Amino acid sequence: MIRNNATDRGGRKNALPILLTIGLIMVYTATAMGLSVELTPGTLSEQWPKLKNCTDETVQLTGSADVTDLVLLKEMSRNVKTLDMSGLKIVSYTYSDIDNIGRSEYAADEIPAYMLMGSSITKIIFPQELKIIGEGAFADSELTEVEIPATVSKIEAGAFSRCRALQKAVLTSEAQIGKGIFKDCVSLTSVEFKYSITSIPESMFEGCSKYSAVIPSSVTVIGAKAYRGTAAEDLNLISVENIGKFAFADMSSLSGVTLSQTQYITMDMGVFFNDPQLLQLPTFSGDIPALMAANSQKTGDLMINQPMIGEAAYADSPNVTTLTLGANVNSIGANAFRNLTSLTLVDVVRKIDVTPQVDATSFSGLENEEGRYNIKLNVTKGTEGTWSSHPVWGLFEVGNFDTGIQETLPGEVKINARRAGDSVIITSSEEIENIEIFGLNGTTLYQSRNAGKGLTAEGLDTANPLVVRIVSGGVVKVLKLR
Repeated sequence: MIRNNATDRGGRKNALPILLTIGLIMVYTATAMGLSVELTPGTLSEQWPKLKNCTDETVQLTGSADVTDLVLLKEMSRNVKTLDMSGLKIVSYTYSDIDNIGRSEYAADEIPAYMLMGSSITKIIFPQELKIIGEGAFADSELTEVEIPATVSKIEAGAFSRCRALQKAVLTSEAQIGKGIFKDCVSLTSVEFKYSITSIPESMFEGCSKYSAVIPSSVTVIGAKAYRGTAAEDLNLISVENIGKFAFADMSSLSGVTLSQTQYITMDMGVFFNDPQLLQLPTFSGDIPALMAANSQKTGDLMINQPMIGEAAYADSPNVTTLTLGANVNSIGANAFRNLTSLTLVDVVRKIDVTPQVDATSFSGLENEEGRYNIKLNVTKGTEGTWSSHPVWGLFEVGNFDTGIQETLPGEVKINARRAGDSVIITSSEEIENIEIFGLNGTTLYQSRNAGKGLTAEGLDTANPLVVRIVSGGVVKVLKLR
């Protein structure tokens, strides 16, 4: 039965002309109450013309329905903006043969795949006992907000993908989430998790170009391409243990990443690929995968202390001028530092004279006409012969240089650092944004932010050289203090 709540209620008197009064009443009731449709399973097709030609913005479905009813909703009138299914019970159904998406059985309390794909719906009120939201069920629709009920146990792939007007989503239950449920929702800015989510599925927020990826502290696993192309400027990954392929790639605003230096993190290829504003990745426990930060390094210095550096890990990063390899580095893959065209110094000062394994193409694109590198290679005093005789390292300008890693600065910012016993005294002509002090093995010994125009870092190692990284006035300076 279809009942139109926008009928003339009559009997209302007003000083306005009768025709105008009736018109106002009809507009009000059509907007506030809309069309109500009471169903029994399999009957929507019989009443379909009125729903298809509906002029109301709100439709309420009550009673019970099965998949044969629900699949018709995609062709509902585009005048309908709100679909209220809160009073509807979805029952199971089995086709005698498979349907057009290759299924024959549909469970109770399941919204079928592609049910409202491409629809004009801006608001959906879900059935009270809903358990499953099917693949692509609301993809390409005009939804602006969505709240997933606590009863839902499964959200299938792409359920809300490409909803270009979707701004806010609330997930209330620990449902099994398929890949890409919000992929390419370009207006999405807020996602609220009302439970402790531990895993972000593949492509969950990929292409959500306005979403500033605030990752819940409960998350330990991040799937492939999960945040690719999002708008985050800073990431805290301190609790994360596993990161999938290209999880944070193509993030044009990403400039800072916080990682655990002690917890082992497994990363797949291209995690920070093509992040052009990325300043510096801190040391973490685990190998550096292929393409990890290729085309991503913005600043002039790069410090690495992971055992293995994967193929093309830092390739095509033209702003890197200095490269420091800590004592833990033992293997450098093919094209790892390809086309670092500004590179002038590689610092490999180590306590032992064992050279890291290095591929013949690790520094490809930097050779001069003679096949050598016009790049200084700073090594421990007394080990110059070992490095010079190596078929790859020997192509550099091998020596023991006591100067700071970065000797020249752009602009007028004047930054100085000197040792005084167990202290390092740092000054700048501009406000200091960040100070980091490392041992030669890459271990962070000291860190401070917003340090004014100078400070003294105390209680530092007096026996070994230190590497000091200072950010001040938009300039980065790295010095080795002996």
